[in-house]
Amino acid sequence: METSRPRSPASSRSPRGARLPSIAAWTVGAVGSRQLVVSRREGGNWFALGAPLGADATSPSVALDPDGIVVAWVESGAAHAARWTGSWIELPSPGTGSSVALAGGPEVVAATFGASIAVRRLAGDAWQAVGAELAPGGSIVGTPAIALAATGKPVVGWITQASTTVTLRVHRFGTSWTAMAPIAFAAPPSGTPRMSVAARNTDVAIAWDQHSGSSAVFAAHSTTTTWTRLGRTLDIDVAGDASAPAIAIDATGAPVVAWRERVETNERGAIARWTSNAWRIVGGTSWLADPSVTPTPTTIALHDGHAPVIGFAVSGAIGVARWNGPKVAGPGMTSRPALAGCTFSASPPARLLQTGCFTIPVAGKPTPHVGLVPYDIISELWSDGAKKRRWIALPAGQAMTATSNGSWTAPNGTFVVKEFAFESTPGNPATRRTVETRFLVKTASGWLGFTYQWRANGTDADLLNDGQYFYDWPLDGGGTYRHVYPSRSHCQSCHHSSQGPLLGIRSQQLARFMDYGGKIAEQLPTLAAIGVGPGTAVAPIIAAHDPSATFEQRTRAYMAANCAHCHNPTNIAVKDLRYTTPLASTNLCSSIVPGSPPQSVVYARVTQRPGMPPLGTLAPDPLAEHLLGSWISAMTSCP
Repeated sequence: METSRPRSPASSRSPRGARLPSIAAWTVGAVGSRQLVVSRREGGNWFALGAPLGADATSPSVALDPDGIVVAWVESGAAHAARWTGSWIELPSPGTGSSVALAGGPEVVAATFGASIAVRRLAGDAWQAVGAELAPGGSIVGTPAIALAATGKPVVGWITQASTTVTLRVHRFGTSWTAMAPIAFAAPPSGTPRMSVAARNTDVAIAWDQHSGSSAVFAAHSTTTTWTRLGRTLDIDVAGDASAPAIAIDATGAPVVAWRERVETNERGAIARWTSNAWRIVGGTSWLADPSVTPTPTTIALHDGHAPVIGFAVSGAIGVARWNGPKVAGPGMTSRPALAGCTFSASPPARLLQTGCFTIPVAGKPTPHVGLVPYDIISELWSDGAKKRRWIALPAGQAMTATSNGSWTAPNGTFVVKEFAFESTPGNPATRRTVETRFLVKTASGWLGFTYQWRANGTDADLLNDGQYFYDWPLDGGGTYRHVYPSRSHCQSCHHSSQGPLLGIRSQQLARFMDYGGKIAEQLPTLAAIGVGPGTAVAPIIAAHDPSATFEQRTRAYMAANCAHCHNPTNIAVKDLRYTTPLASTNLCSSIVPGSPPQSVVYARVTQRPGMPPLGTLAPDPLAEHLLGSWISAMTSCP
């Protein structure tokens, strides 16, 4: 599906000054008999424009220019085009290839992608070549794109794949075609990488998804031939899969990106705008109303150059969403609900339901009390692949404050909750079931940890005595997932004051987007707005999944989250694995043989069990193995 909307007030009017409506084009029918359908939206309703087009249409595209609506599609290796003038008038073919893309504004341009890439502009009812044809530079994968910066200034982009490497390629036209710097990265383990391109005046912006432990969305900007990456990865949940970006440039020159993402078990649709030096969520509400369905790759256009209009399809139905609210989202929560009925102390009840902090509408799938404030972090502790949810519970009218070691401290009576779950069919969120609910409570004598193990039938969870326990949960395809339940002394051995006691609740870890039941917002400002903690802006910790960072940065950030609470100057001082400690001062080099992971003691410790960390895990983390192995392999020396 494609949607189109004029990019600026000037192009949002026909020659008679009437505003053009939203236009959507998509294909319907079975393979071999697909047809192109085009509709316009007026007065809150969609109206079909004429009869369907084509006999076996693929690669639908639509664009607007001052003369109206133009659509294009591909049949049998040839591109077709038509203009709406009260009925469809077929235009000459803009070229041959397996896909076609249109862009509009002051004029309409078309790009056909096949053995070569041809770009043509529509002059009257004829197509005129724009420069020479381009060589793809490899086998094109995914959906190519075209954008129009100004009259006679198209920009085309596509992705090629050779073996395990994919390359994002963009060319811009001035008086001839100029290749911009290619961006190469590893091919995803499954699926097809996606890209999108936008242009306005001298600005070109691109967005793409890239896999590194998880799939993430990135964006970059250029006014020349080199790219400047724009900020952090565009993820709501860094460890989750964000994909299928669509990008536009608004009337102020700011890139706007829409993408889809699975957050926990919910599918979400997000939009962010680049503002000064950071990404800001637009609106705040997911554009995908049904969290149980996965949308097709998105398209984006900007009404009057500002308001995002998103096109997508789910389960054969076409969806179009337009944001009508403010450019920047407010907090994800505007108040902190009371904790009435949810209590926890140093003398906890024998069953989880007796705390009043959870209900269980579906076995194995608990619902938290509304007074539990959800939070999430950028880089989490490895727990053998367990899925986690987290909450904070504070006494009424009280808040957390930052400490000198970066963690947040809390008043007596505060408790934090962490839930551990697994998927009985890995990769299928519908099979997710909870196996442990862990409480950490602040008392006058310090923080105490307690663990509840869920019953096999998922109806409740039972408080464990002080000891380490293991349980094998069956997988649907055979085999088991073994979960380790730590002892209370294990909790205290990690949650101590040298870097905590609260490990993940620190500003650098909380500086991320958060999903508040379908409302997407910045987490730190939200926690400040409802009186949970300080809202001071900070630079977020490097995400271990972020391939735009170096392997050293990613490995050090991973160690800061997984190791530094023990390995720091006031605890196990043999290593100082805090992220801010210079590498030469960490003593890591005493355990590294540059260029040789197998000979490096730290690599062996992290990739074996028993090994590091010594608690809470029975299996090595594949991401840690990849990061540490890649970093050491590239080393020629270590300070």
